[in-house]
Amino acid sequence: MISASKLTFTGSNYSTAQTVTVTGVDDTLADGSQTFTVQLFPITGSGSGYDQDNNGSGFDPDDVTVFNTDNEAGAGIAVTVSDNTTSESGDTGSLTVSLNTEPSALVIIPVDDNDSSEASVTPSTLIFTPTNWNSLQTVTVQGVDDLDIDDNISFAVNLGPIISSDSNYSNIPGSSVSSNTQFSFLNVDNDTPGFAVSGISDNTTEAGGSATFTVALTARPALGSNVVLEIASSDNGTTAYDGNDPGEGSPNPSSLTFNYSNWNNPQTVTITGKDDNQLDGDTSYQIFFTDNDTLTTDDHFDTGACSTCPPDNITLFNIDNDSAGIVVTPTSGLFTGEDGTAATFSVKLISRPKDNENVVLNVFSHDNGTDSIPPTGYGSDPGEGFPNPTTLTFTSSFDNGTQPQIVTVTGRDDYYDEDNVTYIVSLSVEAASTQDDYDSIVPDNVTLVNIDNDTSGFVYGNISDNISENGSISIFTVRLDSRLLVRKEW
Repeated sequence: MISASKLTFTGSNYSTAQTVTVTGVDDTLADGSQTFTVQLFPITGSGSGYDQDNNGSGFDPDDVTVFNTDNEAGAGIAVTVSDNTTSESGDTGSLTVSLNTEPSALVIIPVDDNDSSEASVTPSTLIFTPTNWNSLQTVTVQGVDDLDIDDNISFAVNLGPIISSDSNYSNIPGSSVSSNTQFSFLNVDNDTPGFAVSGISDNTTEAGGSATFTVALTARPALGSNVVLEIASSDNGTTAYDGNDPGEGSPNPSSLTFNYSNWNNPQTVTITGKDDNQLDGDTSYQIFFTDNDTLTTDDHFDTGACSTCPPDNITLFNIDNDSAGIVVTPTSGLFTGEDGTAATFSVKLISRPKDNENVVLNVFSHDNGTDSIPPTGYGSDPGEGFPNPTTLTFTSSFDNGTQPQIVTVTGRDDYYDEDNVTYIVSLSVEAASTQDDYDSIVPDNVTLVNIDNDTSGFVYGNISDNISENGSISIFTVRLDSRLLVRKEW
């Protein structure tokens, strides 16, 4: 740019130099220092000797050559990393890109990453033109969730190689910026080893009702490895009804195996309630888990390696189906005899008492008599029958709690000719026994018949001798075959 478009000289100033100022123009191009010409056109005017017409061919001053020094930096790209951290949970990083100088043609910059398993970039190509060269273009870097427990992984975002017909950009000097520039990023892992256990569906019941829950891994184990979780009940018992405790509930299956393929498929565990035939109420128990560190081949899931290795215990109840009751068999049709014939009946509980508690039953006859056999005189009463034992004790053990206990009732001879006599043997719960659920239970009575073996009559004996007419005497004894029901004298 020049300060004047023409110069005027007169007769009075012809010898005074006039200055023309040439100012360089900033073209934003990194085009290096440029030479250009300031043209001085042929002189016009009426002065003698300078007028073109007077000189024939005219007078044309020499042009002036000027050197314009370039002030643009070298061609290059300006990159600012705004955030170099991504995450597998979806957090993004970014960088911005612009050109240092205006290009003379399109500048195309490919964008990619060096680990597609950790990140992706958008867009994959940046295009700069002579009009948008200094506008920031943003590259968004998205973390990729790889499902692997691989901790935080570094990766790089690559810019280039640059494609352009502008040689300044297609051959960027290494001192400015590499033609295949890498920028470091970090992808934060979101995969945490552990076990995801669903809530228990319900309680179990002693009637066989079951409950379920599911287990899955929270992250994928290494390829080719197994994770084995063992499951057990805190009251799993042994075997039902064989003298051992059946427990409260049993899990099935008792172990789960996870691997690279099935790690996030919930596996179902079924807990089946067990009937312990014990009046123990609704009983709390737990399902607990154990890492099998021997069979587990991915150390991330070993015991204590993570917050849920192993998972917390699950607490549930086994709903009781047992009630208090006493079964007496038989309660009728039994016969004893005054000759000592005995009869038996059995007594059992329909459910075992609670652990460390007892149920005590007293057994007594309503015609148990007042003295021993045989009677010693009028008014003494041996009764009709005597039960043995007179006390039954039931405990919580399987070999006693619900097993029948036998009561033997032996008939007594009362020496009365009174025909067969019906009498009753009763049982009562001793209040001092510790299983309160049985306190209000009244067992059935047992009705028996004692068969009489006595007949009325006289028994003669011990005749000392025959008698004669000379007045000799003979002595004999007389007794009754059975006792008198009332006093008689002869």
